[in-house]
Amino acid sequence: MDKSNQVCFNGHYFQSNVKPKEVLGILFTAIPNLNCWSYEALKELYVEGIKLVSDVVGKTNGAQKLILYLPFTMEGMLRRIYETILSSEKLSTLPGFGLSNSFGDKLKGNPEIHSIYKKGN
Repeated sequence: MDKSNQVCFNGHYFQSNVKPKEVLGILFTAIPNLNCWSYEALKELYVEGIKLVSDVVGKTNGAQKLILYLPFTMEGMLRRIYETILSSEKLSTLPGFGLSNSFGDKLKGNPEIHSIYKKGN
């Protein structure tokens, strides 16, 4: 494998034409307990992570688009970070699942999203 035109980040090799969002997933998966972080800490992690990765990859134009529209809540920032991780692995949250209770009621929501983003679960 020719590594002359590749970028190494956290022990993972990427082609030099990789998108910064693909590399961000590797960065975010290395950090545990994101659901215990404050909104300000998550926002700073996301913004600084984008800047770091865009500098490493050498593409700063796309970074500003990712920073421009940040969520205003902690749950929104967690959602953005987890969607970035899944997107970097060419995955997404699983659609089509519903919540129910012991009475058989159908509740709105996706249990996967609920378990990832809600604090305290």
